[in-house]
Amino acid sequence: MLFDEKKGGEKVFSIWWFFIIGLVAVVIAIGVYVYASAEADARAVEADILGDKIKECILDSGFLKKDVLNEGFDVFEECGINKGLFEGESDFYFRISFLQENPSLTGYSSKDNKWLEITGIASLKKVINYARENSIRERKCSCNSDEKCNSYAEYIFKAAAENGIPDPLLLLSIMMQESGCIETAFSGSSTGLMQINLIHCGNFGLPTDREKCMQELIENPEKNIAIGAKILKKSYDKYKNGRKFSGACTDEYKERFYSGWDAAVRGYNGWGCGEDSNGNKIVKQDFYVEEVMERHQKMKEVAGGGISESPEAVSKIRGDVKGGNLLFEKECMIAESDSIRTDSFPKCTMKREPVLYYDSGSKEVKRAIIEILIASNNYGKRVSVLK
Repeated sequence: MLFDEKKGGEKVFSIWWFFIIGLVAVVIAIGVYVYASAEADARAVEADILGDKIKECILDSGFLKKDVLNEGFDVFEECGINKGLFEGESDFYFRISFLQENPSLTGYSSKDNKWLEITGIASLKKVINYARENSIRERKCSCNSDEKCNSYAEYIFKAAAENGIPDPLLLLSIMMQESGCIETAFSGSSTGLMQINLIHCGNFGLPTDREKCMQELIENPEKNIAIGAKILKKSYDKYKNGRKFSGACTDEYKERFYSGWDAAVRGYNGWGCGEDSNGNKIVKQDFYVEEVMERHQKMKEVAGGGISESPEAVSKIRGDVKGGNLLFEKECMIAESDSIRTDSFPKCTMKREPVLYYDSGSKEVKRAIIEILIASNNYGKRVSVLK
């Protein structure tokens, strides 16, 4: 009797296990079917592979290879890239930008298959002049004259290139946050366009005497911007892997974590809660990173011709992005926008790297920044996993 009861229990147990195993199998099968049926977008991967191939082809241990800048240099032939993929209404695009010390910018476009002058600095000037009349994230750039505004653009452009800062607009955003582009701005401890703290007197080629140091920071805007760029890059190198911000003035921003260029900007302003001359907490410093980065994003939109945020415009842009009906560079810019969110898979990749190159004119080795923008569009088509 006991034996029979045990036997029946084993049967019930086996049936339940069979049911559970069967259920698990069904769930796995459904998961495999859903995954296999889903549309996968390989464009970002394609762009990344192409970018790596170009970079490896034109660089050798940090040096720009010989003849790359020559007028007759053919990237397709030299790098073994199938030119047919880029002809006509192609699905792929790349542009190599070469940012030199002077500053000037040349580019190699897959559409033109040759080196050409491109207007990298023109975008910076465009944003500065726009910001003279229009607030960008509650700040203007009060440089007053075309000559002064354009000179700021050149100083920022050069400082970003020399310090490996990938986007000079970030420097401009910090400058607007710090001083509103007013050369004589003084907070009591910091001065000039980038509000360089006077604790740096005696460093960066500045006089040790406080008064002379302050005077130079005001009267030499190019040096002020250059020092600001060095401080930002040093902050990036130190904090890029991330650091917790626990010194906020308000509870809302306690224990906030920053990494990458966000951490660099946080380090530029400081990791603690500052106080004014009356001992009051400077609460606005808690929002410093967010304000700088939001302005930086708006600047990119201005530089790209602006993006209307009306419901109709946003709806159209979403459709264009999903359908692949935008110009590559415009699409790449929109993909980074915080104001327009889409479900589209990223299509663009940007690779930036500091390099050395031999200047045959001066017969000197000089520094530059290589920037490679690669896009795989394929007009919104997807690569099915099943095919």
